[in-house]
Amino acid sequence: MIQSGTVSNAYERKSITQSPKKIFIAWVLLVFVLNLFAPHISNKAKKVTPLLRADSWPPRDIMDSVSLDNRVVVAITNSAMLEMTDNFLSSLERLGVTNFVVVPLDKKTHESLSVAYPGHILPPMPSSQSNLPNSSQSTQPVNHENPSFQSIVSVRANILHAIAKAGYTMFYCDVDSVWRTNVFTEIDRVMVTNDHWGHQFDAFMVDDSSPSTKRISSAQMYLKPSHSTLVFLEKWLHHKDQILIGDDQHALNDLIQKKMVYRGLQTIVLRFDEGEDFQIMIGQREKYPTGWMYFGTDRKKPELTKEQKQNVAIVHNNYKRDYKTKIIRFQQEGLWNPSGRLPQV
Repeated sequence: MIQSGTVSNAYERKSITQSPKKIFIAWVLLVFVLNLFAPHISNKAKKVTPLLRADSWPPRDIMDSVSLDNRVVVAITNSAMLEMTDNFLSSLERLGVTNFVVVPLDKKTHESLSVAYPGHILPPMPSSQSNLPNSSQSTQPVNHENPSFQSIVSVRANILHAIAKAGYTMFYCDVDSVWRTNVFTEIDRVMVTNDHWGHQFDAFMVDDSSPSTKRISSAQMYLKPSHSTLVFLEKWLHHKDQILIGDDQHALNDLIQKKMVYRGLQTIVLRFDEGEDFQIMIGQREKYPTGWMYFGTDRKKPELTKEQKQNVAIVHNNYKRDYKTKIIRFQQEGLWNPSGRLPQV
């Protein structure tokens, strides 16, 4: 005979193990429904995010002294991400990539990184600081919900638009990344090959899909300063106002779905209302894997073998939200090598 207490305990354990899955499914359905009906909400009730402009930003003297063939690596960061930023920039220097700039979002970050990387740190974009959710005082570990992370993504499209408007080709990269090769060389190789087939790409982006969700990453983007790129960045910025839940990556992928007129194996073409086509090349996942492919998850081993990892261009430490866990994962893979030049607080 099975005792009632045993049955009750088994039922409770089953309910506990199933509840996270049920909560996740309910959350996905809620986000889908709300974003589906978001465009039908009265425009009077929505605040339209303005495209911020600063005529003297980015400073020409810094950009011209750093850029190589008018190209730069661009990173955006704040005080909560200082160590991670140092590790990222150190990986560039080890490859001999010196054409990089960092956009700090607060005074402490600007001062600290200017000591460690003089000549590479831009002043904060003047008109963007009023939009930041207290990033200048936030030193809490970064995840996708807290103000430190949101302060970065809330101004990303604005900053990239200003740099493209100034005429620079850029590779934007999140700082929880490590470069294993000079990505400019890789992009030149694949773009020249595809240009022979009549494609004139405006951008190079990365597939950030998970086993359950298809999406393009907002963490790695090579953008040419074309008119199509400027239109795309402005549309991306304004599209955030048309989704009720989610950050700028949700807005990016929603925009892509709504404006896509062609999708091939490694090509996406968006067409905007002005008749402007924006052509995107998608990088190979083996070269630009997501975090779960490279590091694995709590339940699954890494999808890439040791041999495949040697051919990765950029290791992106995403799909883990805890800051300390990101550092540990880099350390375990031998990818945590900061410069040590940050001033001690």
